[in-house]
Formats: sequence, structure tokens, C-alpha cells
Amino acid sequence: MKVFKFSAAILSGILLSFTLGCLAWDPGWKLAQEPAVKGDVKALLEKAKKIENEADTKEKVRQLITTYEDAYRADPQNLDAAVGAGRYYFFMAYAYSDGKEEKKTNYVKALQFLERAMYLNPEFKALADKGENVWEACHALKNTDMRAMYTWYLSVGNCWNDCYCLAGRLLNMYWPGRTKKVLDRMTEIDPDWGSGSIYFSWASYYCLLPGILGGDMKKSEENWDKALELGPHMINFYMARATYYHVKRKDRKGFVDDLHMAIAIDPRKTEFLTYPWGIWYQGKAKQMLADTDNYFK
Repeated sequence: MKVFKFSAAILSGILLSFTLGCLAWDPGWKLAQEPAVKGDVKALLEKAKKIENEADTKEKVRQLITTYEDAYRADPQNLDAAVGAGRYYFFMAYAYSDGKEEKKTNYVKALQFLERAMYLNPEFKALADKGENVWEACHALKNTDMRAMYTWYLSVGNCWNDCYCLAGRLLNMYWPGRTKKVLDRMTEIDPDWGSGSIYFSWASYYCLLPGILGGDMKKSEENWDKALELGPHMINFYMARATYYHVKRKDRKGFVDDLHMAIAIDPRKTEFLTYPWGIWYQGKAKQMLADTDNYFK
């Protein structure tokens, strides 16, 4: 009976992977549009900022996305509007979406808005119009495009990890190599950007990938140290190190210590991390601390 249940679970995972299919979407720049509504973009972005400072629920995050989308529809050339919509569709997928299909839908919306933001860079636009993909054309992107690149990188990686079982990840095994090209470009532009967010990305990259695809726990540790040196109040760094690095190393003390650090930080004083992320990660840290035994069975 146990063998049957295990086999059924594996089969279900494989079928779901093929239902979700290959990790692919229509490039965001193909969906770029002319202004669709009249609106005061400056006022809408100010409204978004106010909502962001209080967005601690799914409903408030949805309001935040709607406000950024309204700003984008009023001015599709506005970089802050496109990036804002992309960043919070990513957040909705990662933090507040239920089920793989809902997550993938929101990840794809995030990616498409972020690609529209990149397309505002004339050099990137020229390459995209010739048929190059993000990971091919990203060498044209600059420091002003870092927010879009960074969230794009996270959106692809988390969609690959969250929405596919092992069989699905193997079906889409070329994506880590593609996203690495974007991470390489961000590292070339400014490795210290985002209070250590690039080092955080490398730390997670080396920790999560199996050795055959480039995983390396020693390099992961080195990058965690660099990230936390630049971002000592970045709640997500402590959370991710506890979740990925300490669990993989079976380091219960390190796990507990990092979660306590995450809980102790004021979510409104987290350097580069915005309040919605800070408060969500803090709540997650409390849940994980209460469930420590489940992580170290």
C-alpha cells in the first residue's frame, strides 16, 4: 500500500509538471501598450507608496498591485510603474498565492511587467526587437535597470522551484543556466547593490542547486557572509540562510539563531527590503521557529 501511494504521488507530480508545461511565456515587451487611461502618474505612485507602507495583508498587496497597474496604464513609459507592478506580482506569487497554478500565473505576470521595464532601455529594446531573449540581451542593461533584472531573476528562480516537482524542474533544467547570465550581469554592474542582495542571490544559488548544476556549499557560506555584512538588517537574508543553508547542513543552532535575528529586526528599518516583505518574513520566521522540530527530523 505504501509503495502504491508513493508511486501515485510521483505520478501525480509528473502529470502536474506536464500540465504546467515548460516554463515559458510571451515576452513582456510584446504586450507593451500605449496609454490606456488618463491619470496622474505622480499621484498614483505616491498613493502606491502610502499603501506599501501599510501592506501587511493579501488584500493590501492586491491594492498595491492595482495602483501600480493604473499608473502603468496611464504611462507605459514610466519605469517605476512597470517595476512596481512586477515586484508586487512577484511578491503575491511568492507570499500569498495558493497552489502551483495560481503561483505560476502571478510569477508570469511579474516577469512580463519586468520585461516591459527592461524594454524601456533603448539598447535592450534594439536587441529584443532582433529576437534576443532577456538572458541574451541583458548585457545592454545598466544600473537603472537593476530592480527589474533582480526581480526578474528571483521570479524565474522561484517559479522554477515553487511550481514544478523534480520531474518538472528536470524538464526545465536549462533555466538555472539562463538566469545565471542575468545574475552575472548584475554582478558586473554592481555586486554591492541592494544592501547585499546580489551576494544573497549567489548564496542561495550555490546552496539550492545540486552540485551537478553548480551547487557549492562553501561558496554559499562565503556569499551569505558578504550579504549580511552589507545588509545586517535584511530580514530575508536571515530567513533564507535558516531555510536553505542551515537546514541543508543540519545546523539547528544556526537555524534558531538566524530566526531570532529576523524576528528582532524592525520591519520598517530593513535597508533595501520594503515593509510588505519585512513584515511577511517576520511572521514566517515566527512560524518556522515554532516548528523547528519539523525541520530537523
